[in-house]
Amino acid sequence: MKKHLLALGALFLALLMGGCNTSSQAPSSEKYQVRVSVAFPQRNPSPTSISPQGVPVSAQSAEITAIRQDTGHVADTCSLSSNNPTCSLGLQPGNYSIEASVKNFSGTEVAWVSQSLSVTGDTSISLVPKTILANAFLSADGNTASAGAQVAVRLWVTYPDGPQPPYAPDDFPLDDFDVVYTVGTCSDGSCTSFTENTGVATIAASNKLGAMVQIGPGVPINTWIGLKAEITGLGEDHQPKTLTKYFAIRVADVSVGVSIDLSPPFLGQINIDGQQASYPAQVTMGTHTLSGWAFDNDKVAAIKVYINFSEVQATVTGLNTPNPTWSYNWTPSAPGRYYLHVVAYDAAGNSHFRYLPIDVH
Repeated sequence: MKKHLLALGALFLALLMGGCNTSSQAPSSEKYQVRVSVAFPQRNPSPTSISPQGVPVSAQSAEITAIRQDTGHVADTCSLSSNNPTCSLGLQPGNYSIEASVKNFSGTEVAWVSQSLSVTGDTSISLVPKTILANAFLSADGNTASAGAQVAVRLWVTYPDGPQPPYAPDDFPLDDFDVVYTVGTCSDGSCTSFTENTGVATIAASNKLGAMVQIGPGVPINTWIGLKAEITGLGEDHQPKTLTKYFAIRVADVSVGVSIDLSPPFLGQINIDGQQASYPAQVTMGTHTLSGWAFDNDKVAAIKVYINFSEVQATVTGLNTPNPTWSYNWTPSAPGRYYLHVVAYDAAGNSHFRYLPIDVH
């Protein structure tokens, strides 16, 4: 009798454990459709077109990866492009990290984002990538000013594989970085030694495009005023990144017996084969005529044309007059993205440049 009771007890325990095990079975193999979208910038002819949702104008494609948060394993991937900015993932119920790696024409990552998503059914998600911070620099029309003067210092921010100083475009999304400005003194023009000092200068106004430095009225001649900019954004390793840049201004006596031409020349629109170029320009393989014009209140002393940062020998007509023209017959060597820069100089050394990316198909 005792043996029978033990056997019944063992059977009951086995049934109980079996019932418990049914609650820890593997999740359902049913997959739901998750539609993923990234907003790419419109290829607008206007050079002032906006790059939406943290995607720079160079963005061409994006790789989407779904990673299960409980295992760290990749569950599914899909690809999208500026022409087809939506793709679909097949995911089982669970919690995921959805990553988007946005790349340019040559495959370099220029923006990235990771966003959590709980999948319980068919759904959609719109990702807002953040442009990767590669470099930054400060510039102004000159680096000398008199005591009491204001100097406008421009901040330029660049992304990976984009044009670098002094040809950086102005298309880095402003929401994707922050900047803090500080004024002080530098030991020399390189500003390798900077000391914060609001007694010699102040920041009259500032934003993410630059700062207006107000030099104090009694600052001695040959004092070096320094502007420090600390720029923070997303690094190439997808972690926070900080860049520190300096710009030095020498205090000089420019009020007596000095004549200064502070009016830079102006470059007109860039034409391709006689038509105003779109932004970015789109051309096919073959020979194309690039052309344009410049203007100065005195005379244009030089016009230089660069393709992929290498100078080419353009034909300039009417040099040393107020309104010369330029042209260059260009044959791209292969399909891809090219960068065109045109720089005009006047006799006083002032300059103005235009930038145009050209996609060759």
